[in-house]
Amino acid sequence: MHVLDVMLGSVKEDGEWAVLLLDKFTTRIMSNICGISDLLDYGVSLVENLMQGNSQGRYSGQGIGVYFVTPTDENVNAIVSMNSKRSCFQKVHIFFSTAPSPQHIERIKRSSQLLSRLCTLKEANVEYVLYPDSRGFLTGPEDALVTLLGAGAEMVQPRYDDALSIISQRLASLFVTMKEMPSIRYRAAVPQGDEFPHGLDSRLLATQRVAIELSNHLNHFQQLNHVPECETCELIILDRGFDAVAPVIHEWTYESMIQDVLESNGTLTQGRVFRCEVVSEAGVSEEKEHVLDERDSLYMELRHKHFADASTRITNYLDELMRGGKMSSMSVRNMDLRSMAKLVQKLPKYQDDLRTLNTHVEIASRLNKDIDAGRLAEFGTLEQEIVCGDATSKELISFLSSNQLLDRFDKLRLLLCYSATHLEKLDEVREAQWRKLARLQEKDMKCITNLEYLGLPVCKRNKGALSGISFGRKKKKVTRRDRNVFGINNQDYTLARFVPLLAEKLEELISGRMSEEQYPFVQAPRSPSVSNISFSDTTSSRDGSQVKECKGAVTSFRTLRSNSTWVGKATNNSSNNNQNTRSDHSDEKGRQNSGRNVASGQGRLFIYILGGFTYSELRVVHHLSSKLDKDIFIGGTSMLNPRSFIDDLSNLS
Repeated sequence: MHVLDVMLGSVKEDGEWAVLLLDKFTTRIMSNICGISDLLDYGVSLVENLMQGNSQGRYSGQGIGVYFVTPTDENVNAIVSMNSKRSCFQKVHIFFSTAPSPQHIERIKRSSQLLSRLCTLKEANVEYVLYPDSRGFLTGPEDALVTLLGAGAEMVQPRYDDALSIISQRLASLFVTMKEMPSIRYRAAVPQGDEFPHGLDSRLLATQRVAIELSNHLNHFQQLNHVPECETCELIILDRGFDAVAPVIHEWTYESMIQDVLESNGTLTQGRVFRCEVVSEAGVSEEKEHVLDERDSLYMELRHKHFADASTRITNYLDELMRGGKMSSMSVRNMDLRSMAKLVQKLPKYQDDLRTLNTHVEIASRLNKDIDAGRLAEFGTLEQEIVCGDATSKELISFLSSNQLLDRFDKLRLLLCYSATHLEKLDEVREAQWRKLARLQEKDMKCITNLEYLGLPVCKRNKGALSGISFGRKKKKVTRRDRNVFGINNQDYTLARFVPLLAEKLEELISGRMSEEQYPFVQAPRSPSVSNISFSDTTSSRDGSQVKECKGAVTSFRTLRSNSTWVGKATNNSSNNNQNTRSDHSDEKGRQNSGRNVASGQGRLFIYILGGFTYSELRVVHHLSSKLDKDIFIGGTSMLNPRSFIDDLSNLS
């Protein structure tokens, strides 16, 4: 509520109501931090879109007008035009989301009508959207992946520079709002070969440019005493090329399945509004909406659980609630008046709980139906085996041959998983074979080859080879430690094996093992380590050897091979011991101890991904935050789901 206190709290006057005017972007900001009741508490009687103007004198008689907008030519002109009319506000308060340009200030100064009413002109320094919960944030622009990494992006200089400027300014507003000064690290660009798309070398410098521009903004805010003098937290800036699998693979947690499956069939809109047809007690069919957010306690409890576990819990909760309702109705005759009064007071809450639970029963039912219809359990198993290195192109071809009726989009996702983890395998012969078996069009295959624009060498090279991103490579086999990753036991659920590469990057960062060559600082931190980790405890690996573990830090997030199914536990066999490492390309070389650790205790940790982040990566952040009792946040230019990411891929070339 800091934003409300800064803006509305400073202009609130007893007995007077205000009109709040927003643009498209600031509407998203406000809708994610407060509700109508919160605005009413601050004396706001009406919330309007700035561009609707005052053509019909709708604000006539209103005393206070509060503008919260981004400083653009269009918005400034609209404010000036609106307040050139006598029927508009008596008092005007303008809050820009970030610093306006001198031209915008001059435009306001030239309007005598506006100046006579202007009481406040401030920078709110809020240009980010909290989404989908309090640990995630978005800055836009949503087309950043195409704008920054697409073909010829560096040639369209104004658009490229504008995108970098928007991102760095909005990130700066985040740290100013939170009163934090980060030490900034970024994923360094790896020199590319001639066989990559032309200009990729310069485009991959986007993370470095954002980091440097952000550092310059924060240095300016330091001089204004808006942020601390020394580093108080850590920020690492990545691009989407560091893990191209997370956006396309099926993630089998309750939240991710809802976002993936239900959004595809149109029953989920705006990323959180579930719609369904229900029959009322009168027998009339009507549309019902339910918002899936932090106000739904059941959703918050189930969101990061495996879908099979979530389904079981929903069924058990419904049984308990129904039994509780029957018992209450049967024993009401034996209650005294005071007990009856207490029961009546609980009834509305009981009805609300029942409606919420019924909604999740409907959601789980639809997900189960789509999983069975699309053979997603079998499909997901192959995905996991491909990513973890337990399946080859032979199993891939066999599956495509025997599943011709599988949805085209799912086939494309499977091929993307393979291509992003088995590098330099795609040639003209294999491409033609895939097109024929999967019945794909040329534009579909373009999505696969466009992974090259993210720095992944998916096509065969004439000579030489890059190590690339490797989730599972036959050349390397290590024994994995037995871990209950993210609270989901891998021995119980085969489809819980996949973990985004972000987990390993954070493990390296938190334990102080992240390479400063591959993830350099913009400026060496002036303050000492945010906190320290002591390495003392040991755990036994599967082969009985002792493995050192960080005290106070997260243990290994690498997944374990399991012979079980997604609905129940099966017997493991000895083949489970052969595991494959997953590493970011070029991470096997140049690793050095940075000597600067971020562990539980002091200091927040921020991750920002150019090109957007996924729900599986958000789950990683929630798990680490809980495990380390530490504030960890993840942000990006957009919130990705498989369809949006594949759309972006298709537009890169």
